[in-house]
Amino acid sequence: MPDHPYPATSPDGKVGQICHGQKVLEVKCLHKFQYMSVGNMLNEKDFCLDENLMVNGNQYYTQIQRHVFVTGAVFCDFFV
Repeated sequence: MPDHPYPATSPDGKVGQICHGQKVLEVKCLHKFQYMSVGNMLNEKDFCLDENLMVNGNQYYTQIQRHVFVTGAVFCDFFV
């Protein structure tokens, strides 16, 4: 990464050490979906999760990957 020697990120929190490594936390409040049931949200094509997995390529995917890379975390808890 010679063009970007100092990558930065700002996760919403760190979840300490667990037996398998450090976790970071990211929380999103998606106002478009605030009055929908979970089932209805999962049926929306622009929702960021599919079942309980993040959809690769959605607007938050790269952000989460950056959190994990920069902090050295093993996991990221993503709350919607």
